[in-house]
Amino acid sequence: MLISNFRRIKGSWGILLDAPIVLIHGANGSGKTSILSAIELGLTGEIRAMHRQDDRYTAHLPHRGSSFATIEVDIAGDDGRAHLPTRTTVGGDEVRGAPTLDPETAQFFAERSYLDQASLGQLLDLYQYTEGNQESALARFVSELLGLDQLDALRSGLHDATDIRRLRNLSDHYADAESEVKQSTAVIEITSGELSRAEGELAEIRERLVAVLASLGLSAALPGSEGDLEEIESLLTEGDQAGALAASE
Repeated sequence: MLISNFRRIKGSWGILLDAPIVLIHGANGSGKTSILSAIELGLTGEIRAMHRQDDRYTAHLPHRGSSFATIEVDIAGDDGRAHLPTRTTVGGDEVRGAPTLDPETAQFFAERSYLDQASLGQLLDLYQYTEGNQESALARFVSELLGLDQLDALRSGLHDATDIRRLRNLSDHYADAESEVKQSTAVIEITSGELSRAEGELAEIRERLVAVLASLGLSAALPGSEGDLEEIESLLTEGDQAGALAASE
């Protein structure tokens, strides 16, 4: 599809629509509705919602500052082969060029396959309208058609799971588990403090041992492991043996 200087669209835009689902995203006023109107005009030869409001709507379709706008739409037939694109030129009081669809197919598209923005807005108003606390017939129909009741029920059922404060009420054991976590955290903090103090005292004891061994003429590099006592015992034994040998001599 090719659109040139049509409504909000300035210049020429080539748009690919050959996908099962096409999403058009953009800020307000960027031309999303213009693309949909161009599709309807190129396929059917008119924009029905605008025609109902103003017979001379075609004069407002070219982009501001342009005297005319062009639209080219190519479609594939039932055999999958692409038809040659037809060009529609619009400006002033007329639309020149044949629409892509034949009259019968164009009418089917306009009535059954396409919902313009104005009609969609009216449909949403009807959907949202309620009398008192009663759900409208259209809202009930749409809910049943799309299965919204089941979706709402699922969303309501998961509501408590979205907040930890509400989640506590779903389990009888949740409060007990939280209490155990707090107690365990307190025990860990106390134990960690005691371990730090014990490590500090052990370091002081090692320093004193090294000083004592040095006063005895012994030296040892204490690695800070369980082998400290064995190394000290070995040094003391060697010292005793050396002293006994010196005395015997």
